[in-house]
Amino acid sequence: MQSPNKQCGSRAKPRSAPEFPVRQPASRRSSGCTTSRLPIIGHCDNVSKQGEGRLDLEFQVIMTVAPHVITYLEQPEQFAWNTPAGLRRYTPDGLARTTMGLVYFEVKPEKWLLRKPDLDGKLKDIIRLCEERNAAFSIVSERNIRTGYLLENSIRVWSASQDINQGQIIRACAILEGLTFPCRLRTVWDALGDSGRRIANGLIGHKYLAINLSAEMSGATMVGRGRKLWP
Repeated sequence: MQSPNKQCGSRAKPRSAPEFPVRQPASRRSSGCTTSRLPIIGHCDNVSKQGEGRLDLEFQVIMTVAPHVITYLEQPEQFAWNTPAGLRRYTPDGLARTTMGLVYFEVKPEKWLLRKPDLDGKLKDIIRLCEERNAAFSIVSERNIRTGYLLENSIRVWSASQDINQGQIIRACAILEGLTFPCRLRTVWDALGDSGRRIANGLIGHKYLAINLSAEMSGATMVGRGRKLWP
């Protein structure tokens, strides 16, 4: 993900986008990250898998499980401002409340950004309006979303978070209280027993545990306590 108020400079080559697990449809577009439910993605001809719609969905997953993100809202509000040419409007794709502050996001395919890097001449005013709201602004594309292992790991822990219940979370946290953090992920797996990997991934998805989601996940991965208080 690029730094707020800046577009990306040198960026890693994007990895292929993994398939999403099929879930029940969200009741409204902005509920994907607030209810941890994602719209269904079916066959390749499904329009939601194409271009910008696909990127929006991938970014929702990342924001849902990102350790530093407290809440994420899709299309939170519409900006409007006057220009000599008349009234202009803009609706950001998302607003994240993070441990570092508020950030508005625009999600666009790289090819679109190459044609219109200033967002149809709106970028300067968008940044100004975000600053008036004490927020930063960031443009993200597949170069950010599909960098390293970020998307792959985010989907993995999000999916696992849907498959564990509160009772399993309470039992797992009670077991892990005996460990010293940070530690290796394999230590957590071993402590949790036969379903250790699945439960650990679920705890990461629910933000009881935290790892670097951009790096390859293995038993040697360092894991710490997440920002969510343990039950």
